[in-house]
Amino acid sequence: MPKNHSHRRTGYDVTDRIDLSDVNAVSAEACNILKGLYPGSNVGIMEKAFRDCKKLYGGQYPGYRSCEMPYHNLDHVMDVCLAAVRLLDGYEKQAQEKDRLGLENGLICMVTTLFHDSGFIRKAGDHNAQHGAEYTKVHVTRSAEFLVDYLTKQKLEAWIPISTQLVHYTGFEKPLDQLTFEDPRHAQLGYILGTADLIAQMSDRVYLEKCRDFLFKELEIGGLLGGENEQPSSSTPISTPEEFLQHIPLHIQETMAKRLRISFKSAYKYAADHFNGPNLYLEGMGKNFNHLTRLIDSQIVHTLKRKKEMESDHWGQ
Repeated sequence: MPKNHSHRRTGYDVTDRIDLSDVNAVSAEACNILKGLYPGSNVGIMEKAFRDCKKLYGGQYPGYRSCEMPYHNLDHVMDVCLAAVRLLDGYEKQAQEKDRLGLENGLICMVTTLFHDSGFIRKAGDHNAQHGAEYTKVHVTRSAEFLVDYLTKQKLEAWIPISTQLVHYTGFEKPLDQLTFEDPRHAQLGYILGTADLIAQMSDRVYLEKCRDFLFKELEIGGLLGGENEQPSSSTPISTPEEFLQHIPLHIQETMAKRLRISFKSAYKYAADHFNGPNLYLEGMGKNFNHLTRLIDSQIVHTLKRKKEMESDHWGQ
């Protein structure tokens, strides 16, 4: 259960219990949740995927450089994984027996989640880009390609047709109505994964600072500012981090109204089923929305403080 902290610590998950930089702790939490859902189950596949994910982002995975993304980094992946397994747990607790997803589908969802942003990571011999952010517009497709290779190496080829579609719920490169599954339960996995990717980010204690200091630069390098893809909607180009912040409240509102409620069928509600009452993710999103709205209304957005834990330079090459 969540710890009773009046101020959530930077770098910790929404419960303020788990250090997101500690991959072993996140892996243990996620695996314990699955074992609780499916008693006697073997989650070795997921445990290995956590270890491989850590290697990939740290530059120890064969054929790949380390992650260069200050926003879409390993902490982000760990945060999304915790959100996904909690939503999965909440869904299973309230689902009728015929609609339950089961262990294998849960594992497919979690392995896909671990590598959902692998497309940002450059290969060792990549001479086409100077920074992983240059792949922003195609990173989901690249993540699907990584998953094909990874699942083949793990002798899990049967998961490929599912996983490579699930990952597209985290982006906009394919319309969701073009993603089809033989088993309708797999669409529910997509709703869970897509929801987890959004609510983990937007409930982060320093989401606003990360948008200003990290995400703005990633999107600028990726050529997305000023369009309507994976950034707050805007009819005119966004040229400064402060302008970017001005659009965040609308982005949160539109994400909740369109993406979370409609596209993903309100899967965020399963967090409350997991936590047996409070939806900590929605509470965190609300705090960020209200805080930034107050700053904008008072015309003091410039007073948003960069947290001490974020003061390193992530853009040096």
